[in-house]
Amino acid sequence: MQRGRGGDRHGVFPAGASRDWPDPRACARGRQPAGPRRPWGTQRPEHPEGMVEPRQPAPERQPDLRREAGRIQGGHAPRREAWWGLAALLAIALLLRILGLGSQSLWVDEAFSVHYAKPDASLTWNHLLDNLHGPLHALVLHYWMRIAGTSEAMLRLPSVVASLLSIPAFWFLARRAWGKRVAWIGSALLAVSPFHIWYAQEARNYAFLILFAILAESAFQRLITEGPRRGLLVQYGLALLGGFLSNLSMAFLVVQQGVRLLLFARPGPADRGTPREGAPEAAAHSARPRARALLPSIVVVWLLVALCLSPWAVRFYQHQVKPSALLTTEAVPSDEKLRDETTDSILGLPYAIYTFAAGYSFGPARRELWTVGQMAAVRNHWGAIALTTLVFGFLWVAGLVRCWRVNRRDAVALLLWQVLPLLLLLFLAARNVKVINPRYVSVAFPAFVATVAWGVSRRPLGLIAAALALAISLISVGRALTMEIHRKEDYRSASVWLLREMHAGDAFLSLAVDQPMRLVYMRDELRENAVRAWEDFGKLVTWEGVVAIAGRGQGSYEKMLRSWRPGQRLFVLLAREWVRDPTGTLEADLRRHGRVLEEKRWTGVRVLVIEKPPEADAAADPDAAGAPGATPEGEHPLRPARAQAEGNGR
Repeated sequence: MQRGRGGDRHGVFPAGASRDWPDPRACARGRQPAGPRRPWGTQRPEHPEGMVEPRQPAPERQPDLRREAGRIQGGHAPRREAWWGLAALLAIALLLRILGLGSQSLWVDEAFSVHYAKPDASLTWNHLLDNLHGPLHALVLHYWMRIAGTSEAMLRLPSVVASLLSIPAFWFLARRAWGKRVAWIGSALLAVSPFHIWYAQEARNYAFLILFAILAESAFQRLITEGPRRGLLVQYGLALLGGFLSNLSMAFLVVQQGVRLLLFARPGPADRGTPREGAPEAAAHSARPRARALLPSIVVVWLLVALCLSPWAVRFYQHQVKPSALLTTEAVPSDEKLRDETTDSILGLPYAIYTFAAGYSFGPARRELWTVGQMAAVRNHWGAIALTTLVFGFLWVAGLVRCWRVNRRDAVALLLWQVLPLLLLLFLAARNVKVINPRYVSVAFPAFVATVAWGVSRRPLGLIAAALALAISLISVGRALTMEIHRKEDYRSASVWLLREMHAGDAFLSLAVDQPMRLVYMRDELRENAVRAWEDFGKLVTWEGVVAIAGRGQGSYEKMLRSWRPGQRLFVLLAREWVRDPTGTLEADLRRHGRVLEEKRWTGVRVLVIEKPPEADAAADPDAAGAPGATPEGEHPLRPARAQAEGNGR
């Protein structure tokens, strides 16, 4: 540009150009109407009647479809205000997740996580192959324990980090897919979600699973809108691989993505959800590649991920698929189910959605569901259940309807993302592969949050529902920290007391799900062939109605009673009695054979100190009247319910 006689003094027009024409850059921005411009210093012409000529209205500004499509495709980086907002959400989320992080004992599944991570040994390839419930988490935890130690807070800190990373990951996903409003509301809901906080405070792999599910969905959405780019395919494959190595239930996400790809990757005239021409979403939808172009690339990624997971797939088939009824058409007998009638209970599906909304601590506690029964627990907490169902149900339905009105493809995608994992889990539970548990469908949790975020509106009813949802979430988090019924079993305090009180000549018997003690808190004292002053009788179990010591065969219970010497103190551990002794028969029989000296109680854990009196020698004889196994038919008189699968189980 240069200045000349006919040029603009600001250098906008080249020399020789007339100033009577408007700035083309201003016209492109819609700030100046197109057409000739009056010379500088002249007045507008007047009508013959003496009236001033009316100003011509500026032409309607046409939307920049590429810029509007960038709102969906993530073409613009967040502004500084967005980063500050995310930082504030992360600060709130961090505060809620570190409160009481190390105050509770490790529970059963966390003990398995520590065991798989091998805190006292090197982690080998075979160890990783044996872990079908999260080898990635075990690998991270193994090296983290070498740096930070094995305290409860440090063991749970990797889950806290994964949970915090899920919030910005969800924000970027929602911003590209559903807009900034849903992104901010959904991220705020995720930050205070009691379900998300629960698994952030567990040394388990489910916080990792939710993070990788969000990352995989984000890459999948970009693949649909932007096409099969190599970088996006790599991101998608790595997210899938990380999710599968966190938990095999990542397969639920892949299945629903495959269904969505076949149904919606190819827009057509019959798609009534396609926006009208000129709408902001039109550019993004018109740019979607056809299914025949995207499907081969996605299938290649799936095959490569499956190839990487083949060693675990073989182990999973051998240990879980083959023993189950998945490959048969016969009905599973009730006495062979993983957890009896609760394995495939249809009530597990609404309970999973309920925990997505209010967590495990607003309403019936998990321990209460086992001890008093499902329907009794529902009757005891009908008020909390009704309030949660009304509030979150209203937001969920309103969100689905509002998303349907904006874009039907997104509404159907959110619905499939939530429904298909639940149906697949119900099928696997019916075939005795897995039990119905909300954590196994946690890949659907981000879709639930997004749907509820869609339902939050500026209308009074929407604002009231949002305020009640926030109150329910915070109350649930507070109840989980303060109410004993919602706290984890205190194996830590029980272990400290046992190691302090047991002396030479005493005996220990477990009538409990005791993995936290045997794998973490008392692993050195209870380790096989370890030198100790007291005797470990083992773990009392039942199988097909026969009472025995685990690993010692039939008749070991009677042998234990005979080896229990008069005057010897027997420390009996009881925890999760609904698994080992749901009817209380075994505890009653042990009390009958001795005299209770003391009974100690902690959260969810009890210890009985029983001394065998000298006159109880006859009771220890299996041939004596009233002794176990002395019935004429040879049947054991103690027939509690069959022991159910515990911890991770199958």
